[in-house]
Amino acid sequence: MKQKLLTISVAAYNVADYIEEALSSLIVPEFMDDLEVLIVDDGATDNTLEIAGTFSDQYPDTFIPVHKENGGYGTTVNYSIRHASGKYFKLLDGDDWFDNDSFRSYLSALKTADEDIIITPMYNVTETRTLLDPTGMDDGEVVSVADFYPVRPLSHWYLTIRTELLRESGVKCLAHTLYTDQIFSTVPFSKAKDVRCIKKALYSYRLGRDGQSMSRESRIRHINDLLRVNHLLYDFCESHKECEGYDYILRRTSVYYMSAFKLFLILPTSRKNLRALKTYERKARTTWPDIYYEAEVTSRTGSLLSIMRKTNYLPYWLFTYASRYLTNF
Repeated sequence: MKQKLLTISVAAYNVADYIEEALSSLIVPEFMDDLEVLIVDDGATDNTLEIAGTFSDQYPDTFIPVHKENGGYGTTVNYSIRHASGKYFKLLDGDDWFDNDSFRSYLSALKTADEDIIITPMYNVTETRTLLDPTGMDDGEVVSVADFYPVRPLSHWYLTIRTELLRESGVKCLAHTLYTDQIFSTVPFSKAKDVRCIKKALYSYRLGRDGQSMSRESRIRHINDLLRVNHLLYDFCESHKECEGYDYILRRTSVYYMSAFKLFLILPTSRKNLRALKTYERKARTTWPDIYYEAEVTSRTGSLLSIMRKTNYLPYWLFTYASRYLTNF
């Protein structure tokens, strides 16, 4: 049996209202034999798996519904990496979808690819579509990972990664933890040698759905998840200074650092929370100094961080009335 070209891991927890759109977007008749779609029902309580089964009935060698006990998003990724048979691996959340025309062109280009990491533009979707293309590369361009410098670090929506490299990197996402996709988007760069751009806007990310983890309320409620993931990545970055992808890993991890810094600023202003912010900064300065200083130059809001540090965080009290603005950093 020939190797599949691409494994797509679909995280499918209570997405019955969206899963049909997600899976329909993956149907490209001339490529179905090249695709493996693992639809991982993470202990859903609706009929997500039943809907997925209708796609498996039509394409049994492509769509593979899987039920497992609830472990959170990260465990669906871990399961799929272990069981993937495709040369390449890509994530798709069950409430998002791929642009079908772009997917066809992307698959054609992927057939000739042999690079470790493939990047593609994406769409943010509300009532309209907004193209996001921070790749900074031309279609078909290949660069070494040491020279990879996109306009901004890339989340998993932009990434397709060689499956064997994922396994070699030892990437493992955390159970019952938000932000764990950041681990997936960072760790493989420690083993990658080269990056290729396929200039097809592929991933369509649905903005504004109730309960999305990026809401302000959710970010505050899950601050410990963010800090847990960030600390893991800070340690990872510190221990991989000799790898070819270190500059990118450092830059990407510094952006995560700024995410934590800004989250402290949208917490209710209080002496207790200011002490927590200062404690966080002191630990970073002594334990992860490269990340601590890189955050000032990497982030679009690094100047704010610099000012806060130079003034012993005096502007902190101004953020009582600015937290709504800060969520858009």
